[in-house]
Amino acid sequence: MINMYFYLDKTHSAEDLVKDLLENGLVAHASIDLNNNSMLKVNGKIKKQICSLITAQTKALLFDKISKYLTDKYHNHIKIYSAPIAQCNETFSDLIRSIDVKKTQ
Repeated sequence: MINMYFYLDKTHSAEDLVKDLLENGLVAHASIDLNNNSMLKVNGKIKKQICSLITAQTKALLFDKISKYLTDKYHNHIKIYSAPIAQCNETFSDLIRSIDVKKTQ
């Protein structure tokens, strides 16, 4: 089980993306942090970005599929990373384990 993090440009609808991922059975749960203040260094200059940060819980084996989906949809203009879920309660674990990977193929 992993948390996947997506930094989505404010010009795109984070809510529409989350609904799409949920409807396609790619994630079990997601939360949206609007107006996330991000900073990065590009060509030696500090750049500030205001984006939507989406945190989604899913099965680790779906990372590549979700990453490809997001890259195809947003043309490499989305930052994606994941972190393992080391511990969670049974309710949350059951929710993530309920993803039917066969239906996502």
